[in-house]
Amino acid sequence: MSAPLSSSLSNGLRRPWTLLAIVGRELRVASRRPGTYRFRSAAAWAALAVMVWRFLGVTLGQMPPAAQGKSLFQTAAILAFVFCLFSGVRAASDSISEEKREGTLGLLFLTDLKGLDVVLGKLAATSLNGLYGVLAVMPILAVPLILGGVSFGEFGQMALLLVNTVFFSLSVALLVSSISRNERKAAFAAAAAVLMPTLIPVGMLAVITWLRPGEGDVSDQLMKWVESSAKYSSPVMLLFTCVLGLQLFNPIYSFVCAFFGSTPFPGANFWPHDLHFWVSMLAIQCLSWFALLLAARVVPAVWKDRPKSALATRIRQRTEKILLGDAGTRLERRRMLLDLNPFMWLMGRERWKQHYAWLFVVSMIAIGAWRYYRDKDIVFDFYPLVPTMIIIHGFLKIWVIAESSHRLVEDQRSGALELLLSTPLGIRRMVEGQALALRRQFAWPLFALCGLELIALAGHYSLSTLLLVQAMLLADVLVVMWVSMWLSTFARTLNQVILLAGALVFCAPWILFITALGFAESYPTVRDGALYAAGPIYNAILLASWVAVWIGFITDKLRHGAAIFSSLLLAMPWTLQIIFTTNTFIAERRASPRWNIPFDERVLLWFLVGMLMNLALLAWARPRLLNHFRTSVLRRFERTSDDRVKQGVAPGNTTASWRASGRRNP
Repeated sequence: MSAPLSSSLSNGLRRPWTLLAIVGRELRVASRRPGTYRFRSAAAWAALAVMVWRFLGVTLGQMPPAAQGKSLFQTAAILAFVFCLFSGVRAASDSISEEKREGTLGLLFLTDLKGLDVVLGKLAATSLNGLYGVLAVMPILAVPLILGGVSFGEFGQMALLLVNTVFFSLSVALLVSSISRNERKAAFAAAAAVLMPTLIPVGMLAVITWLRPGEGDVSDQLMKWVESSAKYSSPVMLLFTCVLGLQLFNPIYSFVCAFFGSTPFPGANFWPHDLHFWVSMLAIQCLSWFALLLAARVVPAVWKDRPKSALATRIRQRTEKILLGDAGTRLERRRMLLDLNPFMWLMGRERWKQHYAWLFVVSMIAIGAWRYYRDKDIVFDFYPLVPTMIIIHGFLKIWVIAESSHRLVEDQRSGALELLLSTPLGIRRMVEGQALALRRQFAWPLFALCGLELIALAGHYSLSTLLLVQAMLLADVLVVMWVSMWLSTFARTLNQVILLAGALVFCAPWILFITALGFAESYPTVRDGALYAAGPIYNAILLASWVAVWIGFITDKLRHGAAIFSSLLLAMPWTLQIIFTTNTFIAERRASPRWNIPFDERVLLWFLVGMLMNLALLAWARPRLLNHFRTSVLRRFERTSDDRVKQGVAPGNTTASWRASGRRNP
């Protein structure tokens, strides 16, 4: 046997063992992280809390066991699917891009490793938390099998769907991470890529609606065409055929098939209904493997530092000139902002940054106007409007978290934060500069958004509800600034800050609100909900509550706690009036337990719980940030040494320290 042939056979035999060694090493590194076990426990407790909440709810107690099982299955399935769909964004969007930023990715390819080895190793390491979360939800999904209302086939389909969705999300996020370098851009790009199989068909349906104006309900006409055996005879029908095909690659479409037991598009002239789910699962599996293989092909080439071409250099220079301005503009802007606050200049060097929020608000207005023009009868309905407002307000809050923390996270990673702490600039001036930068960027766009919501929705919803929702938005923006800045002092990545701050400011108040609502629904209330309505006097007081938070948002003083507390106090008269009315009618025996509490009173309860949670978070984050910022930033060096000692690594053992920390030995 010739030497080249024997060498190729030897290399071919070593490939599986090399691949398994990389996967095993990544799994061992992930198993040493305390967060792996904490996340598994948190997922199990969250699933258990959802089950207990659904069982203890008053509305659920009035259902037969089969309906209870169906309701529990649907609630757990929706929450688990959302978690699985975005698990890759959290776990894998920065896995390869972080290696590129630290310069360790190229060291891997000095060995005989291939791109597929690296990608599959990252997939194995980042999939642990997602699979642990799915396993934690499985017992909750299986409980309805005992209660009835859910068949074993539905349970099996949902279980396979969740695992397939985790694999899809991780694969797409790894592909995005392989072509990205910036952490924040990688996270947002991964979220957009995960939703792309949904957004593209929706956009094509919008084009179809635009191509067929004034002919009645276009969807009904297209459905009739799909159910018939007619062939397409127009570009509209051809475009709709493409929509049907692209939906098969959409995880949300697969979830709808498993959730409802039928498909949103009948498609009788293609295949039977029961095949839609399995064909979609196969299509998503193929798309996931395609993303993995593409990432494996891209990774070996993207880590190299090649000289930029003349065209790329000109594009970069023109981009910097557009974003930062020419030399004279930068000098003038630097002088103006440095006189106000040096940290504000550091956060607001990009001159167009303050216009991005305006662009978002204008785009939301344009979309709302278009929806009003197309469907003015349903645009103000509860179910399309309330989720839309939650998404818009939630996106703005996440944006504020990213703006408040990305500079601190990046400077701490590069070591620039220690240099900043060596200057006379104190932490209070840094927080004031951050508040000024956020005010310049978000204050007036938020004011315009609140004003437009009041004008557009005042005729459909009560003024008290709108004022409370907007006051809560402003209060959350103030609190997330403090919480995210404090979390940035010890978080490793921006994604961790966003997840932790989001869990504290968004998820925790909703959990407390749902718990409080369960107790309120069992309490006797007035049969006539109109007796609880806020009159002109209480509306004026609630307007003052909104103004109190707004003053705290635009003032130069860091008295955000006083503003939130004042807003909470101003909402108490209406709360006391509701309690007094209820107690009066209970004494007269004219009240009874009711689960359908009026929507305005639900919003008031949500406001009270949210404001109390904001005050608690502010009391937790503010003193720590102002008094222990420097200690927390410098403690990361102590944590690194302590971690080595806990893992049995001597301080001078460089090779062992690299192995224990999960990083490659250069």
